[in-house]
Amino acid sequence: MEIRQKTDTKRGPYRSCYDQADLKLAYDAVMINHISVQRAATTYGVPVTTLKDRVHGNIPIDNVQSGRTQLFSKDQETMLAQHLNSMAEVGYGYSRTEAINLASDYAVHLGIRDKDHPLTLRWLYKFLKRFPELSVKKPRSLESARASRGAISNYFTELNKILSENDLLSRPEAIFNVDEKGLSVDHKPPKIITGAVYKAKAITSGRSQTVTLIGGANAMGNQVPPFFVFPGKRMLPELLQGASTGATGVVSETGWSNTDIFSQYMKEHLVKYLPPHNAKSPVLVLYDGHKSHISLPLIQWAKENHIILFVLPPHCSHLLQPLDISCFGPFEVSWNSTCHGYMRESGGRVINRYDVCRLACKVYSYTLTPSNVQAAFKKSGVYPLNPDVVSDLDIAPSLSFPAAKESDNSKNKQPETKVENTNTDEANTFLKNRGGNILENVKVAKARNTLSKVVGGKAITNEDVITKIQNHIHSQSTSMKRKFIPPFKDHQTHQKETSTIKKTKGKQPQAQHEKVKTITHDKTMDSDDDIESEDEKCCVCGKFYPDKSDYDHIKIVQWGQCDTCNKWVHLKFCTRVKVLRRGDSFLCPTCCKAEE
Repeated sequence: MEIRQKTDTKRGPYRSCYDQADLKLAYDAVMINHISVQRAATTYGVPVTTLKDRVHGNIPIDNVQSGRTQLFSKDQETMLAQHLNSMAEVGYGYSRTEAINLASDYAVHLGIRDKDHPLTLRWLYKFLKRFPELSVKKPRSLESARASRGAISNYFTELNKILSENDLLSRPEAIFNVDEKGLSVDHKPPKIITGAVYKAKAITSGRSQTVTLIGGANAMGNQVPPFFVFPGKRMLPELLQGASTGATGVVSETGWSNTDIFSQYMKEHLVKYLPPHNAKSPVLVLYDGHKSHISLPLIQWAKENHIILFVLPPHCSHLLQPLDISCFGPFEVSWNSTCHGYMRESGGRVINRYDVCRLACKVYSYTLTPSNVQAAFKKSGVYPLNPDVVSDLDIAPSLSFPAAKESDNSKNKQPETKVENTNTDEANTFLKNRGGNILENVKVAKARNTLSKVVGGKAITNEDVITKIQNHIHSQSTSMKRKFIPPFKDHQTHQKETSTIKKTKGKQPQAQHEKVKTITHDKTMDSDDDIESEDEKCCVCGKFYPDKSDYDHIKIVQWGQCDTCNKWVHLKFCTRVKVLRRGDSFLCPTCCKAEE
């Protein structure tokens, strides 16, 4: 007796043997050439039932997937995917929940879904499978003041000029980048393996101060030993325990770098690792335009030592700073992982500032490797020089706003799709309005007159740039005088801050003549021994205190200095002006009448 083996039932291979083109040919053969459905299905390898559903209009011809019919048509889903991608490019992307809500509103607007049945996360993941060019990522924070194409082009033009004039195009060992990184012992724990139903927890060191690490490297791939800035008053040897060769540090009250510390780093630490240089073969040092990095004494020292200081343009560090692009990102991940492992291996010991140097030097050595550093300089376009390294996609947030002035519907950069379907036209209009409303409500950051705008994208050791820096410092010091509220008398300021009235005798220091000053008037104060000069009196009422006696408490009095006669006036009491802000012009009543 023959025993037959049990065979597994399997679906036929037709599902992978035909595509949309075969289905379209079979469909045309039936509808145009009037061939039978059975013959057309056999000729083009299409399932008979699949072809019948298309011929009878039960399923759209462009749908080749099995299962339930998709909610949106192919064109509608394509426009939705383009909208999600465009909004992410300009810095206003949707989260998963927001994308689901958008798609639900989209379906309601098209009349294919009601409000009581919104879409789910399951739909979103299937949608992402149909569009592999989309994915869920954690975005990087970007300030509203964005990098512009003009600033980047000017930067590479100036950089090319500096590299060519000083024969640096073939000397990668003489091109350096310096950057700072804040280290917190309250690290972010990495992902861990835990129970499926258990909410994972990780012990950290808790609230603590920040230690700053100043790192450097050249285009050859050689790293400069780290330089630490610890919080504290005195530099203790224990802070550098376990440091790698060449690593050193200083202390500051906050743990952050400042002008003096950065100058010390350049003059005493970095200079030891620079290659031989002279007037014919200088060294180039790139860094960002933070205020603490720019000082006239440092620039003068660099000129004398044949070092070219080149400042990156503002808001471009994430695109042009080599160490920021490819080195300090892996450094932060490794730092968090190292701190997490150290606390576990040390039996739960809390990390403090005395452990930072030992752990950070270890992480610094195996993250700033020659391959990483060389890749950083290449990706930033510094070496080898590549002005085209920054694409339009990288600066899409800044490109979206100039286009908005030309056309209301050009903000989302969606191409016009010529289709005859009315629903598709409505879908396109819905998405344009949704994206347009978002970008119309965005306020473009107001341009600020900062030092980084003056030196950004330039070599600050050039004479013309030094002149601009000096002019900027002078203008800033002048503008600060326009609005400044200093303590007029020490005992009065003390009373205002503590809300305590005390009698004080003796001569007090005179006020500095700024544009605005504030004093505190208390009728209970004994000021017989205070000597008041004529310059301190109001030029309108001729008195030090305004003639207001209807109060029995401390009264704040603000003064304003006239731009013409430089005399002082009681604001609100002797003039209609109540408040002066920085940059405001002000004339006393006497000068106003004279001009009239």
